[in-house]
Amino acid sequence: MEKVMVVRREKLFGSNGERFFVGFRNIKTANLLDIIKENYLFMPRSDVEQNPEYKQIIPYILFITPNRKIFLYKRLAGSEARLQERYSIGIGGHINPIDSNACNILVAGMKRELNEEVEHDAESYKLCGFLNLEQTSVDRVHFGAVFVVKGKSVKVKEKENIEGELVDIGEARKFYNLMEDWSKVVYDALIRGEIDA
Repeated sequence: MEKVMVVRREKLFGSNGERFFVGFRNIKTANLLDIIKENYLFMPRSDVEQNPEYKQIIPYILFITPNRKIFLYKRLAGSEARLQERYSIGIGGHINPIDSNACNILVAGMKRELNEEVEHDAESYKLCGFLNLEQTSVDRVHFGAVFVVKGKSVKVKEKENIEGELVDIGEARKFYNLMEDWSKVVYDALIRGEIDA
């Protein structure tokens, strides 16, 4: 049984919703890192997939090169049905108890997820902000911690499930209508300069 990192909604957003937001918030305007670190717990994924009282914390990783290319990928048949044939600029995944031994659990989860999905030469990483959507039942139980990872090369490991390439950040716009919702929100923030790339 997979256990995943969660934070109670009222702990994350405040008992009166004073920290609640929808969309992307830069780390400077919504630093929820300490709140997450002080209030997280691990619960069976099956218990929280349909329970909006909890937000599953998901590292959402943008891989960006020094010449402003971003890793863009498409999920193929065999991946999660709701994401098949959708494009994404973020590599994401759950944080598990194995990550809790590190001094920074979010960074440990981010690094593990990145290493599972792609071969890369990451030189640096930074937590840039947070992502919250509430439109769908899936949105209501997930919360993104958006990281920018800088490096020169990245390659997909699971070629049967994913196709990916580095594209100029501006050129990624032509895939916008085919992107999953989190990618659209983060791409917009990137273009507005809210994410330091």
